[in-house]
Amino acid sequence: MESKGVNIHGLVIKDLWFADDVDLLVEEEAELQLLVDEVHACSKDYGLKINRNKRLVLVFETGRYYSPTVTVGTSILECVPEIVYLGSLITKGNDCSVEISRRINLASERLGMLRTLWSSSDLSIRTKADVLVSWVFSCLLYAAETWTMKAADSSNLLAFDMRCYRRILRVCWKDRVTNKNVKEKVGRHLMDLIKQKKLELFEHICRMEDQRLVKTVMLGMVEGDQLPGRWFDDIGDWCCSLSEAVRLANDRQQWRGITGLNGPHWS
Repeated sequence: MESKGVNIHGLVIKDLWFADDVDLLVEEEAELQLLVDEVHACSKDYGLKINRNKRLVLVFETGRYYSPTVTVGTSILECVPEIVYLGSLITKGNDCSVEISRRINLASERLGMLRTLWSSSDLSIRTKADVLVSWVFSCLLYAAETWTMKAADSSNLLAFDMRCYRRILRVCWKDRVTNKNVKEKVGRHLMDLIKQKKLELFEHICRMEDQRLVKTVMLGMVEGDQLPGRWFDDIGDWCCSLSEAVRLANDRQQWRGITGLNGPHWS
């Protein structure tokens, strides 16, 4: 039986390779078993073994939990509802909200580790803001350019954003200082950084050759039922329609002028 893989705009994708890792992508359990058998057989020919800790199966679904039975030799592969891969948490529902919440928690830990620095009167607000971006926001926004966000996700990020600014300004809720005043004092905003990262990635992909896989995946249509909301929905909200954005992104200066990417960037 020939494995079908995942069909995106006529291109069938069966596997993705990252260094010594391989992801097998199929739509049916039987197809997955077929590909696993092929990888297992090829590995044995070269004296290689599949890492036991990485032999996991993740089924993308929105309904009830389904656990297929896939084997490698005599071992049954564990089926999991979520997995941390390449530093990001991927769930069976492909919901970025879980990863965003996880990132906020990780960044909160880092924010708490620098209590002495935030309370110092010897450092300027600009210096504290630079440390916030490089130490806390770098952890929070790892792979943020790939997120598909909901309104609740934006609200949670904005709440954390404000908590960080109030910490470095040493402003508490008793001081009755509005969020608007806090933002004006800092002059930097978390959502602006997310927007910057996503627009830069979009521009980078659009300027790739048409045969590049990542460009096909971003712009191509996927067969079957799809969940509402796609990665590039934000692009339309921020600047223009998708087709117009793709055209503009191929002109670097025009695109950066429209999106504001020619302005000052965060470190």
